[in-house]
Amino acid sequence: MFTFYEFYVNVYQCGVIIIKYLKAHASSIFAGMSISVAVYISTIVAYSVDSPSIARLLAAIVFPIGLLLCFVTKSKLFTGQTLLLKSVLRGEMTLAKALLSLLTTYCGNIIGSIIVVAVLLNARSSVNQAVVDTINAAAQSKAGASFLAVLLSGIVCNLCVSGAAELKSRGYHTVISLIPVSVFVLLATEHVVANFTYYTQAVYTGALSFGAIPINLLAATIGNLLGGFFISIFSYKTK
Repeated sequence: MFTFYEFYVNVYQCGVIIIKYLKAHASSIFAGMSISVAVYISTIVAYSVDSPSIARLLAAIVFPIGLLLCFVTKSKLFTGQTLLLKSVLRGEMTLAKALLSLLTTYCGNIIGSIIVVAVLLNARSSVNQAVVDTINAAAQSKAGASFLAVLLSGIVCNLCVSGAAELKSRGYHTVISLIPVSVFVLLATEHVVANFTYYTQAVYTGALSFGAIPINLLAATIGNLLGGFFISIFSYKTK
C-alpha cells in the first residue's frame, strides 16, 4: 500500500517521463497530427460528391496539406524517415540508430493521430456524423483487404511519399514535391500513418474491434518501409 508521499512521487516521476518524451518527440507527434488533419480535411471536401472520380481528385488535391505541414515544420513522418537508409548506406549512421529513430517516429505519429481523433470527435461542430461514417467505412474496407494486397499497396504508397521527400531534399519546388503525394491518394494506396487515423476513429466509435487492425498495420508498415528503402537504394549515392 502506497503512502500519499510515495503515490505523489510515482505520479511526479511518471509525469516527468511523459514530458521528456513529448519534448524529445514533439516533431513526430506533430507529423502524426498533420497527417490526421489531412485525412479529415480530404474526407470533408470529398464525402458529399456524387462522382467517385471527382471525390478522389478533390481528396488528392487537399491531402498534401498534411505533408506540406511536415515540410514547413521539418517534423518527422515515418514514411519520410524510411529514407534514413541512405545515411546507413553512406556510413553516416548505424542501422541500429536508424531503426530506433524509425520506431520512435512511428510511436510519435501514432500519438499525434490519437490526439487529433480525440479532439475532433469530441468537438462535433468540426466533424459531422457523415464524415465519421465515411472514415469508418474506409477503415472497415482497409481492414478487410488481404495482407499481400496491403503490402503491395504500401510499397507503391511510399514510393510516392518518400519520393516526394527526396524531391524536396534535392531542392525542387514544394508544389512539384507534393505531386507524388496526390498520386498516392489518387491510387488509394496504403499510408500507415494515415491509417492510424482511420483505425483510431473506427475503434473509438465502435465501428471496428482492435483485433481487426494489427495485421493490416503490419502489412502497411512493411510495405511503406520497402517503398522507402527502394528510393534510398537508388538515390543514396547522390546528396
